[in-house]
Amino acid sequence: MIALNALKWRGDLARAQQKKNEHDAAPDVNFDVTPKVSALVAAWNEGDIIKEHIASFRALRYPNKELILIAGGKDGTYQTALSLAGDGITVLEQPPGTGKQRGCHLPH
Repeated sequence: MIALNALKWRGDLARAQQKKNEHDAAPDVNFDVTPKVSALVAAWNEGDIIKEHIASFRALRYPNKELILIAGGKDGTYQTALSLAGDGITVLEQPPGTGKQRGCHLPH
């Protein structure tokens, strides 16, 4: 019984490693045919997580993406986000009192 479980475990381990290798492989993508994906995010007083949010977006392997971040608040969210803008990350300032829904519809 122990030998049978050991064999099954080795097979499972090999399949898991194969799946990991397939997942880690860079996607074969043609930028000319890959549609652009835009993420619109309102961030108000999110200073404690905004760096991680932007880093997470940058880590996405999809090649043709952009993040439009409407940021504001008294905790420096806008300033932090603005310092990380560029390379597919656009930061717009959300004025106080606009709320997340109206903040996403600001004319810029």
